[in-house]
Formats: sequence, C-alpha cells, structure tokens
Amino acid sequence: MIKGIASLLLFIGICFSQVTTIAVFDFENNGLEAHQVRQITSRLESELVKIEGLKVVERNKIDELLKEQRLQMSGFIKEDYLIDVGKMLGAKQVVLGSIGRITDDYYTITAKLVDVETSEMIQSADYDAENGLIQLLKDGLKIIASQLVIENQSTATLKTVNDSKTAIDSKKYIITINKIYLDGDAFKSKPGDFFGMPVRIYLFQDDKNIWEIALGRGKGLIKVGKTKILMFNPFTSYELLITEDIFLNKETVGVNNTGFKAYWIKSKKGEWPFVKNKILFGNNSYIELSQMVYDD
Repeated sequence: MIKGIASLLLFIGICFSQVTTIAVFDFENNGLEAHQVRQITSRLESELVKIEGLKVVERNKIDELLKEQRLQMSGFIKEDYLIDVGKMLGAKQVVLGSIGRITDDYYTITAKLVDVETSEMIQSADYDAENGLIQLLKDGLKIIASQLVIENQSTATLKTVNDSKTAIDSKKYIITINKIYLDGDAFKSKPGDFFGMPVRIYLFQDDKNIWEIALGRGKGLIKVGKTKILMFNPFTSYELLITEDIFLNKETVGVNNTGFKAYWIKSKKGEWPFVKNKILFGNNSYIELSQMVYDD
C-alpha cells in the first residue's frame, strides 16, 4: 500500500484548476453577542484560507468598503447588496449565512456560497452544535468550509487524484457523501416516483453501523451533502450499503426474501471508499464521495 500524502492543502490544491477569490461576510445574528459572530466569521475565513486554490478577501478591505458604502445607506444590508460589494472587492463568490443560539449550549449555523455574476447559490452547508460554541468553533466551521467548497472542485482532476492509487493512513478525516444518482433500473421505483420504497445509506466499520443517512423515496439525482468527522482505522474494513430495504442487520439486508435491492461498496483493510470521487453501482447508479484531512 503506497503511503499517500493525505494533506488537505495538497488535496485541494490539486482539485482546484485556478484560484477562486471568495469574500466572507458577517453572518446574520440570531441571539449571539456581536463579538461572537465576528469570531465565528473570522474562524471560517481561517478555515477557507487553509485551502490552496482559494483566495479569501482580507477582512479590513471588506470593513473599509462597507464603511464607505454605509455612508450612503441606512438599515439592514440585503444579500443582493453584499453580492455587489463582493464584486467590487474582486471576489468571484461570496459566503453568506446566519447563526443562531437556540439554548445556552445549542448553536446552529447555515451558510451558502453564491456566484457574484449570476447571484445563484453554488452550495449550501449547515451544522448544529449541541455542545456549545467550542464545538462549533472546533469542528463545525471545518465542516462548513469543506461542504461549501466541494462544488468548486474539478471532477476531472479529482479522477486523476483518485486513479493514482493514493492511500490513506491513520488520521482523522472529514468525509462527505456529496451526491447520489439512483437509477430506476437499480431500484424498484423509477426516477420521479415518490411512492417507491425509501432508500438509506449505511457506513459499516467492520460489522458496526457507524453512519446512517435517510434519502427518502425520491430517485434520480439527489444532493446529499452529509458530512462526518471520523478517525480512519487501517486495521478495520469499511463498507457502504445503499438499500431500499427496511434495515434489519448486516447479514440479512439484500439477501432476504423481500426482493428489495441492496448494493454493497466494499473496501479492503487499510482502505475505504472516500478516497474515490465517484463510485458506480448497479447499471447506471453512482455515488460521489470526498475526504479531507481534519486539521486540529
């Protein structure tokens, strides 16, 4: 097994075909202190700066331009105005969002990446921190950053990286299930048929179910966008299961007499599916995955 240089900077540096300039604006505040919102915004900027291929507009330049423009306006700054400000700053994309405090220990954050030319949303991300602001700052913003930039990555270059047989070692990773396409031939119900059996994705570490994602009854292309922080153990095996059966246990799913379909994506010990970008199953179905090293 070839030892891979599983570095976030190298991985994303290869994935980006050119430098993309991004401006991050302060999030809409729902129940936090103003300095906390600024701290969260700054931390998200720091996570994005770590990604080679991204150029983040300096905070003082944003503040200077906003101060200058606010002399001619009053009241709440609308999103379309911030998009225009991002364009003035030379950004190709802007990050907008909101953060709220539900209880003393429960925080929720929602972010979106917007193209300044079309005003269309490129990607969205969200995270709920049930253990306070520390969890949000330590883990949540890393996940938000990884989810936001995934659409900027070049699939063609990712394929080159994944075909290079680069292996992974015992480290903590941010793993993401980005999209899945469920073809009608792979499952009983056809695309657009919302009356078929619901589909779920399971991740097993050896025989233990460690992650479960419900996709609902829809078929065709589904944007999943689910992320998990996980320590990779090279001495265990990892398997993905995609099934429209009611889950019973690992031994009976897909081999019982119900007739429901189930597909296994298996990896050898020392490997896992997230090192690949796109995995085919069935005749025309596929799942898109990604991984990033968790940088403490």
